[in-house]
Amino acid sequence: MFTGIVEATAEVLSNRLGELKIARPDIFSDVKKGASIAVAGACLTVTSLAEKTMAFDVVPETLKRTMLGGKKAGDHVNLERAMRADGRFEGHMVQGHVEGGGIVRAISHQRSAISITIGAAAQILRFVVAKGSLTIDGVSLPVVDGAKRSFSV
Repeated sequence: MFTGIVEATAEVLSNRLGELKIARPDIFSDVKKGASIAVAGACLTVTSLAEKTMAFDVVPETLKRTMLGGKKAGDHVNLERAMRADGRFEGHMVQGHVEGGGIVRAISHQRSAISITIGAAAQILRFVVAKGSLTIDGVSLPVVDGAKRSFSV
């Protein structure tokens, strides 16, 4: 489980043949092989570690449902370590199981807030509930409203 509160960002070092290698942020010094980390919102398992890098296997289903397959060296990804069972809970409960993607259709400023409208396929929109929450690139956001072809956060 995750909270949808991004802890750090990291640079993609390589992304090929189902392996994503990223720079290891200093605050992730406690991470061990086998740990679950939300990478751009998708729950991935650390498969190898070095002092300054972390690597993850990215299976075809994850590549199909996320934007991770398009990440290249120099891009950055949002990161969050799995929530501790005995820790303070903040944010929303996020599993890191990605259903699919969407396309930003509009960004508007309303008073002191920003509203983002995202277009998505019907099979995604059936899971979107007004006043619920969902995660975009690892950031948990409240849903303002939904429509036939889009939703706003």
